Amino acid sequence: MENVNSLEWLKEEPLASLNKIKLEKLARGERIIDLSMVNPDFEPPSLALDKLTEATLKSGQHRYAVSRGIRKLREAFSRKYSTAFHVELDPDRELCVSLGTKDAISLALACVCQKKRHVLVGAPCYPMYRSAALLMGISLEFFPISSSEDLMLDEIEKCLALNPRIGMLLLNFPNNPTGQSVSLNFYKRLSEIVEKYSCFVLNDFVYGEMAYSSKCAVSLLSEDFLRKRSLETYSLSKAYSVPGWRIASISGNPEMINLISKLKSHVDYGAFLPIQAASAALLNCEKDLVEAVREKYLARFRLMKEGLNRMGWRVQSAQGGACLWARLPEDQRAFGSIPFSENLLNQCGIVVMPGVLFGSEFDEFVRFALVVAEEKLQEALLRLEGFAYNAFKQ
Repeated sequence: MENVNSLEWLKEEPLASLNKIKLEKLARGERIIDLSMVNPDFEPPSLALDKLTEATLKSGQHRYAVSRGIRKLREAFSRKYSTAFHVELDPDRELCVSLGTKDAISLALACVCQKKRHVLVGAPCYPMYRSAALLMGISLEFFPISSSEDLMLDEIEKCLALNPRIGMLLLNFPNNPTGQSVSLNFYKRLSEIVEKYSCFVLNDFVYGEMAYSSKCAVSLLSEDFLRKRSLETYSLSKAYSVPGWRIASISGNPEMINLISKLKSHVDYGAFLPIQAASAALLNCEKDLVEAVREKYLARFRLMKEGLNRMGWRVQSAQGGACLWARLPEDQRAFGSIPFSENLLNQCGIVVMPGVLFGSEFDEFVRFALVVAEEKLQEALLRLEGFAYNAFKQ
């Protein structure tokens, strides 16, 4: 369990030395292959850029927007859920537009966890979830993410039974960093568990359209009985390659959506109107704009997995997403993920995300963001082969 009631944790800078090395190398003009942040390298669809330009030049588009999102965009999100995930949403009662999923998750934590101030999160845990909870003064507990849905559900139920103060179960499927996904049966059994322990559920569904084996993953909101206790965030950032636009949605329980929308009106005025209009155009497009992006991420994943496995890494199988989660080769594990990452950057000019940032028990792992072209990934693998050889010789 983790609880911080002040902002002392902001003084933690686990990546300070790694960032310092990176900046020094860039200042010297050295070529860095940055695989640390899942910051898509693809250009947005031309449709989006055309609509953004058109809307920007229209009169009245530079005024304050609507904090919960213009109705046209809420309708577009609702349509996307219907066509892609087979979930029907009322754009007025069950959906709110947010400034990215970070915004949505923080608002949801503030609204859901007013009385029960503990959150149960899967581990490895995307670092932002920890930050959002700590900013709200909320305690964190963890259950292990596993390839076995039954094991995960058993762990979730055990945690809820032991701590009645858990007000929210925070999920992230498809998962960052592991790529793990879950089935509808998982959510069916989960609905019984959270009903039994009066717990709310939030799923961060940012990779919902990026499942490798099928076009879309299963939405939490697909399970009808679970919907009354559920919220789900969805984002354009990864699937449509517009992370800088900060456009996402949060959907689900009407009472909570209403509360989140009211709280949001005290915090911001919503996204830039032309960006909302362009986002609606993306979501409403009849053509599948995500398939090509999804296929490229899958090709990159396969390339890196094959190359790393040849070098003795243990690569986590993934069912979707835009990153690769790997355990270090056995002779490298004793270093720890931050010293390993610093050494890798110093010797090879490759930046990865240390696994310890996703939880202290993952110090033998690193995450590779698949955000450069395959040629650069091939180059990264060649550099890694040299690094492994040098480390072995030492």
